[in-house]
Amino acid sequence: MGCDPDGEMLNQIRTEEVACPLCFSRSRRRLFADPDRAHQREVDFAVVECIYCGFRFTSPRPDRESMVRFYPDAYGPYQGFGGSGLALFDPRSFFLVRFKNELKYSVLTKHYGCKPQELPPRLSILNHMPEGIREMAEGLAFWLHKKRNPRVPVCNGNRKALDVGCGNGMYLLFLKRLGWDVTGFDIASHVDAAVSDAGIPVLTGSLESLLPYRGAFALISMWHVLEHLPDPAADLQRIRDLLSHDGSLLIGVPNSASITAKLMRSYWYQWDLPRHLNHFTPGSMVRLLNKTGFRVKTLSHLHKTSLPQSLRSWVEKEERWRFLKPLVKMEGFSRAVRLLDYPLALTRSGENILVMAGK
Repeated sequence: MGCDPDGEMLNQIRTEEVACPLCFSRSRRRLFADPDRAHQREVDFAVVECIYCGFRFTSPRPDRESMVRFYPDAYGPYQGFGGSGLALFDPRSFFLVRFKNELKYSVLTKHYGCKPQELPPRLSILNHMPEGIREMAEGLAFWLHKKRNPRVPVCNGNRKALDVGCGNGMYLLFLKRLGWDVTGFDIASHVDAAVSDAGIPVLTGSLESLLPYRGAFALISMWHVLEHLPDPAADLQRIRDLLSHDGSLLIGVPNSASITAKLMRSYWYQWDLPRHLNHFTPGSMVRLLNKTGFRVKTLSHLHKTSLPQSLRSWVEKEERWRFLKPLVKMEGFSRAVRLLDYPLALTRSGENILVMAGK
C-alpha cells in the first residue's frame, strides 16, 4: 500500500471505466498501462484505443473527485513566470535589432490587426524604402513570423478574447500586450501576479457559468486543455456558443500519432497519465470539431518536442540503458535533440498540433 506525496492512500483513488469520448462505443483494445511519472505515483492507468473509430483515451481513469489529487501545487502550468520574458520587442539598441523590431511592429499592425501596447524604437527605415522593396520586406517578415509564432491570432475588429484553461496566465498577458481585450477562465485561478497587476479578469468555475457571454468572443484559445477534459465533445459545444459568428477557436493538443510518440511508445512524455484523458491525432481532432459544429480552417504542426524528457524516462526505467543516464541529463544533449523540432514539424509529424476552427 503506497502513499502519494500528500500522504493520501493510493488505494483510495476511485477510478471509472468510460466509453469512447468521440463515438461512445465501449469496444476498445488496451495499448499499454503506465503510472503518473510526473509526480511519482505508483499506480497504473491504461491508454486504450476504440475499435470502432480508433480514438485513443485513458480508461479506467480517476473519477472527478479523485482527479484533483493528480493536480498538485507543483503542477507545471500552475507555476508563475514573474511577468518576465514577454516583451514584444527586443530592448537592445543594435541597428539590426531595431530594424527587426520595426518590421515586427509593421507586421503586427498591418497583417494581424494588432494594436501593441508597446512601441519599438522607430528608425523609419521602412518609410524611406521604395514601395516595392518595402512590401517585399514586410511580406517576407510576415511569412517568417507566421512560421515562428503560430499562436499569434489575427484580429478582424472585435478584440474580445477568452483563454480557456488559462493556467498561470502567460498567454493572457501576451494577448493584452498585442491589444486584445482578454478574459481568462479556469476551474480555479493560478495566474501569475503580473496578470492580476495588468487588470485582466479571470473567471473560475464551470463552463456553464459563461452562458451570459454567448457570442461575445472573437477569439477563444485552448492551449493543452482539451486533452484534460472528461467530456470534450460537450465542452466544445458549450464553447461554440461563446464564439461570435465570425470568430476563431485556437486549440493546441499533443499529437499521439507523431513519430516521437510511436518511437517512445509508453515512455512518450506527453501521455502524461492520468491527467491527459484524451489522446488526439490530427484526424481525430478534425472529426471531433466537425461533430461539435466547427469548421476546421487550418491544422499545423508546432516546432516543439518533448523527446529529451521522453528519453530520460526511458533510460530511468530500462535497466540495460541506465549507463546513458548522465548523457540524457546534459543540457547540451537536450539542445541537440530539440534540433529535430523543425524537420518533424515540416514532415507533419510534430508532437503538438495547432488547429484553427470557426463556426
